[in-house]
Amino acid sequence: MIKHEYWEGHTFCTVSRAGAVFDRIEFWGDDSWPFSDHKVGEWRATRETPANNREIVVIDDHWQFFNEDHELPYLDDEIYAKVFIRDPATNLVWEVKTNTVSGDFA
Repeated sequence: MIKHEYWEGHTFCTVSRAGAVFDRIEFWGDDSWPFSDHKVGEWRATRETPANNREIVVIDDHWQFFNEDHELPYLDDEIYAKVFIRDPATNLVWEVKTNTVSGDFA
């Protein structure tokens, strides 16, 4: 087995609202019933980053975001992101959920 030095999470965004910026991205472990999904990490914008037609790349070099089932080493990890976009003019924030990605991110 090859141990990766880091994992990259790519989030692409196309927003029709002019001037919208990234607020934060939360990473969630997708768990089946009877377990609830759980937050495994977060990226916060340190400056106003335009959201329209932009890509945010989050580097997980400590295997803390994407290795969501670390206590169960033989299970694949299921990760999705919640992307929060903010309109600076109104301070309104809305959320978009990405698709779920599965893999062994240990």
